[in-house]
Amino acid sequence: MASHRMSSSTIRTTARKPTVVLAGWLGCKRRSLRRYEAMYTDMGWNVIVQIALPLMVVKTATGLNGLSQSTTNTTTSNCIRELALDTLDQVQKTHCNGFVFHTFSNGGAFLWEEVRTIINSKTWRRRLRNNCNNLHSETDSTDKLVGLVFDSAPAYYTEQDTMMKALSYATVEEQQEGKALLEKATHEMGDAAISESKHRRAQQYWQGMLDDDTNVPHLYLYSKADLLTPYKKIDELIGYRRSRFGNESVSALCFDDSPHCCHFLKYPEQYQTSLKRFLNTECRIPVGARSKL
Repeated sequence: MASHRMSSSTIRTTARKPTVVLAGWLGCKRRSLRRYEAMYTDMGWNVIVQIALPLMVVKTATGLNGLSQSTTNTTTSNCIRELALDTLDQVQKTHCNGFVFHTFSNGGAFLWEEVRTIINSKTWRRRLRNNCNNLHSETDSTDKLVGLVFDSAPAYYTEQDTMMKALSYATVEEQQEGKALLEKATHEMGDAAISESKHRRAQQYWQGMLDDDTNVPHLYLYSKADLLTPYKKIDELIGYRRSRFGNESVSALCFDDSPHCCHFLKYPEQYQTSLKRFLNTECRIPVGARSKL
């Protein structure tokens, strides 16, 4: 089985500049993110692209990450935690003056969720502190997170057919791998157990997005026409987070008719204007004048 897809643009670290992590959706290809890469590159940013394998996303969405490798028939290289650790290592190597996590759909949001868990852990903080002491660095990647951008995310889900719809964006081989994983887990665990696992995991995921206390501003870019990410649940999420963390902590732009993860494609000017305002005003990162549509 192929290892998880993870790649990064060429990173120049001669001068400190901000970094963005583009976390792709399930079934995303690198070429699908080129317009986003170009936008950030034109603004003078470092760009890191991470795309989780569909198998990673299926395991994470259904709560199968904690099961043994024999049950899921996978290896640690297919674990989203490994991808999250690699992401943080890449951010650290850019020596950036601040970084933003830009996620797409649940494929990207699951990666952010795992990154959030890691950077909030005592073990990770101790590791970074030791690395910084060894490198005589002033700060670390944990302290440099300045903003979160959610494009078509997070997607509220409760039923298996939602996962099947998301898998339709993957290749035929990847769809078969995802379905085979679910069938094997169901066979070994039983229908009731796997159903409970999926239900519990979906609730945990959404509650985590509601209560995420990462002290950086959030931007939500979503659409009323999105068939995979219910916009009313995003509205509720935004309202809840504003009531809990303050209006200034959350920015949002809701489109009327753009499809899932196609808001920039259909409304490039509005998308980029909203994003640049967020980066400049809320994240307090000056946006370069070289930016193009």
